[in-house]
Amino acid sequence: MALTPFPYFWSTHENPSLLVGQDGLKWHNPPAIKNPLVPRPFGLINRNYNSDPELIYDPNQNMLILYWREYSEGAFEKIWAKKISPNHKPSNKILCVEKKWDHKTGLILSPTVWRKSAKEWYMWTTDGNVTMHSYTSSNGLVWSPPQPCNAPWDAWNGGYIPWHIAAKPNPIEHNVEFLIAGWSKKGTIKDCQLFYATAPMSDPKELRMPLAQPILRRGTGNQWDNGYIYRSSFVREPGNSQTLRIWYSACSNKKVWHFGYTEGQLSQRTPSLV
Repeated sequence: MALTPFPYFWSTHENPSLLVGQDGLKWHNPPAIKNPLVPRPFGLINRNYNSDPELIYDPNQNMLILYWREYSEGAFEKIWAKKISPNHKPSNKILCVEKKWDHKTGLILSPTVWRKSAKEWYMWTTDGNVTMHSYTSSNGLVWSPPQPCNAPWDAWNGGYIPWHIAAKPNPIEHNVEFLIAGWSKKGTIKDCQLFYATAPMSDPKELRMPLAQPILRRGTGNQWDNGYIYRSSFVREPGNSQTLRIWYSACSNKKVWHFGYTEGQLSQRTPSLV
């Protein structure tokens, strides 16, 4: 698991770190890894920080690749990568994408990566508005200029804003599945929920929204996730299974962050994730 701790909304701690586990429920520090793997950027707190980690396994190199975003207000955004060898040794950081910061063209948030083959990689980011962008690469490190995807969430249930995204391949159905944390255009980030989208592997810029409702909403009562839902990750059970296993972060209404786990099955008409 790759994560960026965010205690009490202090961005100074939001630096990519790794945890490992054997059952997906209990997590601990990996051997020989000193967290965080990436130090906080220089600059003013809350104006210069890391965020949005993504972890991919490359079987050809037998390595993990950790991606993350660096933000410098008024200056730039960058997406970096580090390779992590089987003996847990991280490489120096590698610059993948750089963008001059401006209001007009939006942000490059929440990179998520799909390694289709050794020579064919895809990445998606969001812009903080309604647009998701797609990138391609032949090695997972040097990326093409971004191309806009279609935006089915723009009209879905009155319109939603995608914020944090996670993509995983579903080879049985020949598509890429997405979990997207976002909120209604009529709301704010504090209304963030988790919704589901897919794209055909043959054209991963053409997304669609097959479900009628979000698959995960914030908790009720005194539950730990009763504030709002945030970034997630997931796997689909092996074989011809409809079960998704989801790990997600959430903020409580007392402004305390946690991550948790849920699992369930998807229906084509309404969600049945429990």
